Parts: sequence; structure tokens; C-alpha cells
Amino acid sequence: MATEDHDTLAADLRATVAARHELDPMYEAALVESFLERVDARVAEQVRAQVDVNRRRERDSRPRPALQFTLSVVSLLVGVPVTGFAADDGLAVILASWGGIVAVNLSFAWSQRRRRRN
Repeated sequence: MATEDHDTLAADLRATVAARHELDPMYEAALVESFLERVDARVAEQVRAQVDVNRRRERDSRPRPALQFTLSVVSLLVGVPVTGFAADDGLAVILASWGGIVAVNLSFAWSQRRRRRN
């Protein structure tokens, strides 16, 4: 629990105990029940928050096949004309062009892999 929640619950417990001393013993069960309801509400709130965090992480770590496919298609659509333009300049220019395309694809693949690990 966060320190703030702990402090709030501690204050609630002190108030409940103080009220118990001031009120008739027949109210003891109601006081305890009221305190436990507040504790349950705080626990449920924290569980919901953690579930939301876990869902967000899971959603963000899923592979994105549409992006991978799009990058592949765009790489080919760019690579073919670049090869045509670079053909007059020699093999080194063609290899450099395709090296850049491969670097972009590898960079994307590594970034997706890191996202899945986190």
C-alpha cells in the first residue's frame, strides 16, 4: 500500500477505536463493519489500478503484424525504384541503398522485440 493509503487507514482505525470507546457496545459490530468496508474499498481500488496497468502493458507488448507487413511492403516499393536509379552508379550504391532499407527493418524488429520484453 502507498504511504498515503496507509496513513489514511491508520487514521480511520484510530477514529473507529475512539468511536468504539465513546459509543455503546452494541455499535461495535457496526463500527468494525464500517472500517472493513473502507479497507475493502481501498483494496479493490488498488487491484483495479494494477489490473489496468497490467492490461496496458499487455496491450503495448503485443506484436503488430499490420505494421510489420506495411513496413515490408513499403521497403519493397522503395527498394525496387532505388535499385533502378542506383544501377547506373554501381554495385556499391545499390548495396548501400538496400543496406539502409535493411537497417530500417532491423531497427523496427528490434524495437518490437524490446517492447515485448518490457
